[in-house]
Amino acid sequence: MRASSSNPAQILALALTVALGLAVSACGDDGGGPSTDTAVDVSDGDAADVVDTADAADTADTADGDTVEPPDTADTSDVTDTSDTADTTDTADAADTVTTVTCTWDRPAGFDDHTVLSLESADCARKFGAGTSDPIEVKFVSTAFEDTASLPEVRFMESAFYSLHDEWYFFRLLNGAPIPGDWSVAPVTGYTLPTIASIYAAFPDPTPLPLGLARAGSRITAWFFYQNADVVGSSSLSRYFGIGTLLYYPPNPDRRVPGEIWAFDLEYGDQADPNTVARFFQMLEARLPADVASALKWLPRSPYQESIGNAIQAGTSPYKDRVMSFDDLVTEGEVVGYNPGITAGRVKVVRAADFSAASLASDQIVVLERVPDDIPPVAGIVSAVPQTALAHVNLLAKARGTPNAYVAGIFQWSQLHDWEYLSRRVILKVTADDAVWKPISVDQYNAWRALVTVPDRTITQVDDLASAPYVVDVTDGGLPERRALVPLIGGKCAGILAFQEVPGMTTPDTPVALSIRGYAEHFASLEPTVRAVLLQSDFKTDSRVRYLVLEGEEAFRAANTDAQTLSWLSGFLAAHAGDVLGQVIAQGGVAAMVRDKPIDPTYLATIRAALEQRFSALSPSQALRFRSSATAEDVVGFNGAGLYVSNTGFLYPEVQPKPKDRDRTIEKAIQETWSSYWGFPAFEERKIAGIDHLAGRMAVLVHPRFDDDKEDANGVITYYLSRWTDPPLRRLVVNVQDGSLSVTNPGGTLIEPEIDEVIEAPGGGFTVHRLQGSTIVPAGQWVLSVAELEQLAGQVGALADKWLDDENGAKTAAVRNKALVLDLEIKRMATGWPILASGEQRPGGLVYKQVRVLDQAPAVGDREDPWISAFNATEALPGDLRTVATGITARGCSSALFDLRVYGVATDPAQADLYPFSTTPFVYRAYIGFHRAESGWGWPTDFPYWLTHPSFTSASLAADGSVSLAFSSGLSTFLDVDSVTVRVDGSYELRRGDRVLTGSDMACEDRAVYESPASYLEGLLAAP
Repeated sequence: MRASSSNPAQILALALTVALGLAVSACGDDGGGPSTDTAVDVSDGDAADVVDTADAADTADTADGDTVEPPDTADTSDVTDTSDTADTTDTADAADTVTTVTCTWDRPAGFDDHTVLSLESADCARKFGAGTSDPIEVKFVSTAFEDTASLPEVRFMESAFYSLHDEWYFFRLLNGAPIPGDWSVAPVTGYTLPTIASIYAAFPDPTPLPLGLARAGSRITAWFFYQNADVVGSSSLSRYFGIGTLLYYPPNPDRRVPGEIWAFDLEYGDQADPNTVARFFQMLEARLPADVASALKWLPRSPYQESIGNAIQAGTSPYKDRVMSFDDLVTEGEVVGYNPGITAGRVKVVRAADFSAASLASDQIVVLERVPDDIPPVAGIVSAVPQTALAHVNLLAKARGTPNAYVAGIFQWSQLHDWEYLSRRVILKVTADDAVWKPISVDQYNAWRALVTVPDRTITQVDDLASAPYVVDVTDGGLPERRALVPLIGGKCAGILAFQEVPGMTTPDTPVALSIRGYAEHFASLEPTVRAVLLQSDFKTDSRVRYLVLEGEEAFRAANTDAQTLSWLSGFLAAHAGDVLGQVIAQGGVAAMVRDKPIDPTYLATIRAALEQRFSALSPSQALRFRSSATAEDVVGFNGAGLYVSNTGFLYPEVQPKPKDRDRTIEKAIQETWSSYWGFPAFEERKIAGIDHLAGRMAVLVHPRFDDDKEDANGVITYYLSRWTDPPLRRLVVNVQDGSLSVTNPGGTLIEPEIDEVIEAPGGGFTVHRLQGSTIVPAGQWVLSVAELEQLAGQVGALADKWLDDENGAKTAAVRNKALVLDLEIKRMATGWPILASGEQRPGGLVYKQVRVLDQAPAVGDREDPWISAFNATEALPGDLRTVATGITARGCSSALFDLRVYGVATDPAQADLYPFSTTPFVYRAYIGFHRAESGWGWPTDFPYWLTHPSFTSASLAADGSVSLAFSSGLSTFLDVDSVTVRVDGSYELRRGDRVLTGSDMACEDRAVYESPASYLEGLLAAP
């Protein structure tokens, strides 16, 4: 009998806890035995191209979200999915040869755990893993691995259903299905959780987890599963689980091993010995088709595994010729850009044996001999061996915006090692098929760093917090009150007031805000300690220290299990046992100190009385949701979405029928929400954004919980308004999902939501474009109706107009914004929500949950005028154009008669729909000065004039050197000039009515006012 017996400190390394994408398929096919798919294979060189006919029994169920718990069950009629796992489609072209592939999936008897027991042919093996890019990947798991009586049973895991191996383990146990074999951990009864997403929904952080499961970041993990698979390398237990991945690489004549490759690899931390590797071979060969089994190779990943592979090759094992290396996958001269981009930094060359996450820094371009499962934030990533698109490292690179590439033979570059030795700064530009390098000077590097430095954000403080209210009604007011109340109740609470501006925008029932005063008073006694922590040099410079001090030792150990980091931890704890850092760690970290401190009874009584009055119409069984509303979120260029947590509380927990709900007090809900301000991810994001941590405070938005069984749909809306375009752009995009399966956080799945676009015509009326259907509703059906989409577009459009006008109210015409992007969350609730004490059933409908502006930090600050340094060249630059500027150029032209300077800003091509100035700059400012009077013309000659864009009826700054300005009627009268044109040949023309004055002695030059960080690096690359 096997079970876990070690400390959770031995949890799997963080590399194994990074959640990849998961695609959900059916939990149908109840029984075991074969099921058959007939497919058409379009043979055009891509072995994975198949068109699969869905099984008649393919169905899927979605859990009811965060309230699925014993004895809740999900309704199996909720959702129908007509697609089968691994289905992909390739359109045949004229040269394609079409063949038929029939696969009979040998599913295990009993509970359908989305695995099969064998793969009957090479085509079926490729089909089963289709959709996982190149190489095709199929994870596998076995039980009773070391039982010598027979070979272990192998379960090949559906690639579209699972991301990591331990998900199979807790998926079975949480659905009441035991682990096959002699395994002592009993399954949990009372749940029906048909997807990995539904498991995440059933146990939202910080809900306690069953089965000894643990959290590492956003990931639920079974550390004891990996321990009993001998992945953590520190277990003295025998191996019960055998886990790995079957890989297929299509033929490539340019690769060192040109033919097709069937191989398997083990987890990076697996400590397999030669006998274990042989057993993996035997186990897989028994379940794979003969042609695959005979060609199967082992692909060692880590330095330890490579040493074992060398030992096998040097010995007499029958598998001595079936060990290959990642170097065998290298194609000489090949470059694959997994995440394109441009960056700069110091080169750090990392041999596989020397890899340590703790030794890497954010200013380094890291060159890896082997690809680990995790890497901290760095400037760039280059591997000497191929990666996969779904590799952990690449997913991290995409999330962080880090350029990432594979470059064959890079370790043979002597120049690379010279750069590292000399600590040279270099540029790295990654494209889809190239990686370009160039060394730069320290001054050039520092100039680039200055461009990418994010300006500090200032959080407006409440003048007299001691007399501020504890509770604020957020249904009384509008947009002006929203702006005024943000410092007191945070952006999320204040945003509810915006909905009062537009009739028909329904908000959660009687929402109310708990102001920051309660948090500030609660935190006051802890603030001196936290302030002292923030001043410690170790805390400032080392992210490990910050994680440890903020989250506590237990969480740190759960996320860091490599020997080097744990050795550092022991030394750090010993060195700081008596100082402020050690004291905070001993109390569980800053977040725990905030969470565990009892709330002042007088404050709690005040809040309880206010909530009881506010929600007196609700049934005692109706839960309340306590949602974070920090003043350090929804600030300019930093919305802070997803950094803080929300919690459920009951006014009367003692009467709840479910045992765990009896512990969900309003005190605990408030404490948990407050404490999330000091979580490590939130702290790091504020640090990067330059936000003063102690300046921010936490308010709380309270309203009835959106109960999953009453949630018909949920969605996220992005609304684009631009008055820079002609006609103005008014575009709504909604991502919406059926039921309570979250669009914003679907538990790491690849379930696709419905995506709709609604365009408002200039004269009124809407055009609806159905861009994508939800994958959990029948084909041809839609979550939102056309009428609902038009309702949303009309209401949100009206709000966007009012919001933009309100923002511009105190600004001069020159600097007013003309574009706005709103982010909203909606629910469609069924009849009967919320639950009322009277028993009345309120009608259902669309509910607006929150709204915020999706703005960016200004990329452009004040810049000296290139001719007159005392003047600010960007003074009249509109605020929204500051956020998307890629470059500002000033063109100065002089003649004997007059001088003219024109200032134009180019904007980000990626946002051309909002800002159409990526190819032709927007002229926002001009300077004109006449040197002498001219007969028949009445322009002023006393001094030059600065002009702003509202004074122009048209303006252009062309790439060929020509300039043209046409002035408004008032300015034309003052200047006695209607328009000015300067041509590339030096000729010019002044017009006023039917008068025209020309000349040919104009000399012009361009001077840069601003260029973006990427443009700056691109310019350095292009320079000789």
